[in-house]
Amino acid sequence: MSPPPSPRTSLLAALAVILFAFFSASTTDAASLELQQGDHVVWIGNTFAERMQYFGEIESQLHARYPEHNLVVRNLAWSADTVSLRPRPKDFGDVHHYLSEVKADIILVCYGFNETWDYGEEEGIAQFEANLASFLGQVQSRNYNGESNPKVVLYSPLACEGNTVPDTPKRNRLLLLYTNTMQRVADSLGIPCVDLYSASRAIYQQDKKKKYTINGIHLTAEGYLKLAPAILSDKLFAPLPDGAPLEAIRTEVLEKNDTFFDWYRTVNSFYIHGDRKNPYGTVNFPLERNKLLQMTSLRDQRIWSAARGDKLPPEIDDSSTVKIPTTRPGKRGGTSPALSPIKERAKFEIAEGFQVELFASEEEFPELRNPVAIKFDAAGRLWVATMPSYPHALPGVKTNDQILILEDTDQDGKADKRTIFAENLYLPLGFEFGEDGIFLSQEPNLVFLRDTDDDGEADQKTILLHGFGSEDCHHAIHNFVWGPGGGLYMQESVFHHTQVETIYGPRRSKDNAIYRFDPRTHRLEIVSRLPPGGNPWGYAINRWGEHLYVARHNNASLINQPESGNVANANYGNSDTRNCGQEFISSRHWPDEFQGKVFTNQYKNFQGVLLHDWTENGTTYDHKRLGKVFEAHNKACIPVDLQLGPDGALYVADWYNPVLGHMQYSLRD
Repeated sequence: MSPPPSPRTSLLAALAVILFAFFSASTTDAASLELQQGDHVVWIGNTFAERMQYFGEIESQLHARYPEHNLVVRNLAWSADTVSLRPRPKDFGDVHHYLSEVKADIILVCYGFNETWDYGEEEGIAQFEANLASFLGQVQSRNYNGESNPKVVLYSPLACEGNTVPDTPKRNRLLLLYTNTMQRVADSLGIPCVDLYSASRAIYQQDKKKKYTINGIHLTAEGYLKLAPAILSDKLFAPLPDGAPLEAIRTEVLEKNDTFFDWYRTVNSFYIHGDRKNPYGTVNFPLERNKLLQMTSLRDQRIWSAARGDKLPPEIDDSSTVKIPTTRPGKRGGTSPALSPIKERAKFEIAEGFQVELFASEEEFPELRNPVAIKFDAAGRLWVATMPSYPHALPGVKTNDQILILEDTDQDGKADKRTIFAENLYLPLGFEFGEDGIFLSQEPNLVFLRDTDDDGEADQKTILLHGFGSEDCHHAIHNFVWGPGGGLYMQESVFHHTQVETIYGPRRSKDNAIYRFDPRTHRLEIVSRLPPGGNPWGYAINRWGEHLYVARHNNASLINQPESGNVANANYGNSDTRNCGQEFISSRHWPDEFQGKVFTNQYKNFQGVLLHDWTENGTTYDHKRLGKVFEAHNKACIPVDLQLGPDGALYVADWYNPVLGHMQYSLRD
């Protein structure tokens, strides 16, 4: 005779039964989806759906439930999307276009969160109901696969966890109201509706000390795993078999997701779909994009094999995909010679009273390629973001942009130690220290990296915000700088469409913006849309809290508070120049007459560093260009960032590339 179960065992068993029954009851009455061999299952919707592709748990469980079906799963979700508002890059194509591209058979639709703001809370319920019914009706009536109407499943928004979300009780009441509306619409159309609001709320209440979201609304990997029985309800999907090789499947799913994302959410879409696709984009990218789709299909096959428990070769064989021919630099604009650091330094014209010395180069540290941003930490170490993948990764070539830490351990004025803090990054345009880690641009996301075991290497990654623009990769969020109020300022330049889902509601902007993000409250503010002058670049804030940034990327710089109209404008250089990086002088290592002055980088028609002065004049400012610090007479020298170091010296990051410019050449030059 078996011993009676302990009270704890009985309680856990009861909870499991209750939760199972609860999840089942939370799905409106509908028959199983009865997935067919080779079905294409597609997610659309908001950040809940977009974010799951970075973890892979949900898709892995789906394949494990259908190991013989060879399902093709694609994620077309986009941060902050709603049923009626889905902004996209210029000439990108709408959701119906991409549902046809991926030949959708089963469409999993996730909306309702951002609508609680966009539709005006309770007042917009009727309009939301009408728009949702109209959109779902359109989806049901299409033949995306070329043969039949798709099956559709509707997912409600999650509940808010904890009390991080402003006025959480009110937001949850609204989310429940919108969830009930979604269930009514689904019932009227004969569509199953999964109530994730109730399912997530039940999970949060099980253990209030446990956190399943990063900010009250966006799930962690564990959160998706915990919610998986509701997302993939046994009422709609086949049950998850015991002993399924989930981790092996997940490894292949993440590789496939990354490859498909490079096709769907490609950076530089303005050169692929938009106004700059001619003359070069139409030559380079069609073949490359075709290769990405072929690579994605090969990764599908590896997922199917993993789901069946087959042994896979460790390396992915892409040899059957289309070959990309080697490109040669175009003649437009010409190129400059690539010189050694010593020979390059010999071509510098240095102003009297200044001295230029080499701190580190690729000769000593081969990883130090294309440095784009630099910062000093409290220990006096120089952190460098490198970006050799710029401007666009080649299909099949793994990106390995890095965050390096350079140290001068023997105090001889030259770096002699290199640590790789983070690698396998893609286009880390900007970063800033904070909260025992770094905030990092990884378009279209804002990411936080932390070293939890103090070995000098990042081992924890959190995607904080999704949905920043990436239409022109060097215009993505950059120039990170802390403001006096504790907010992290970031700039974004032209051509970009941004929509970020936050706990304060969706934030959307177009073309140019200055953002402020407060990691303590998770609040993202657009402090300036189309900031004066447009196309903001180099950013600096002085001790008085005055903001200085370059506008129109060439001849003007402005000093103001971004929220105000108090702007002073100045011509910063020669005609058709480019500025990138600015720094107020506040180090006592410099003479008194330099205090409060500004160093700025300039490239194109002038390569080097300039010195400027801004002085108050009533409610505005007067500007004076004081002269050169140094000028490089080889256009391969491209200064892009500068920082005053703990030793008082000005450190300059030289991008150094024989090809100067972006649209002046093929991106493959």
